[in-house]
Parts: sequence; C-alpha cells; structure tokens
Amino acid sequence: MPYFASSLEGRIAGTKQLTGYTHKPPIVISEAMGIYFFPIISPKRKDCSWIAHKYIRSYKGEPNKTTTVQFANGDSINLPVSDGMFANQVQRTAHLRVILEDRFHPASVVADNRAERIAETFS
Repeated sequence: MPYFASSLEGRIAGTKQLTGYTHKPPIVISEAMGIYFFPIISPKRKDCSWIAHKYIRSYKGEPNKTTTVQFANGDSINLPVSDGMFANQVQRTAHLRVILEDRFHPASVVADNRAERIAETFS
C-alpha cells in the first residue's frame, strides 16, 4: 500500500494524505479486516488512548462532559472527552474507511452513496 507504512507515523501520514485530517487523525490497521483506530487525545501525548472503531457498540455523553463507550464484548469505559468530540472521531474514522473502500474496491462501490455508508456506522 503506497499510502500506509507500518509505523504509527506512516499510518498518520497516510491518513493525512487521503483525508486532510491534521488533528487526531484515525489510522487503518487492516483495511481487509476492517480494523481502524482513532485517538481520543493528541497521538503526540504519551497518555493517548486509541479506540477500535469496529468494536464500538454505543456511546453516551455524561453530565460531567465525559463519554461512556460500550464495546461489542459488553465492556464499557468512561473517557475524559465530550460526546461531540467522540462522535466527530467516530465519523472521521468512518470517512477514512469509505475513502479506502472506494480506492481499493472502486468497481463494487458507487460514489453517490458515501454519506449512506458513513451513516451506517452510527446504526
């Protein structure tokens, strides 16, 4: 893959090249397996946590401006970010997924339904 290297820095650079995202960009681990991660804070910080997009079942904003995330395995975690910020990261990761699907599987994808496919990740 010419856009993604095996290092974190290479994957971030690939995302920036494809999407233009410069702040907290999501990364692809395996396009074939649908594994994408996104950071909840700047990846430059040592305390940055990464969330696997594929395994999010639901999320809910809390009164204290944190977000509780429920994962597909039933585990949940409370993160120190607003639900709006978390939703933005989920959407940006879905956008990256759609771009890569279009790039690597153009014959099987109709460009007009991008918004529908991004919205599917929220259902």
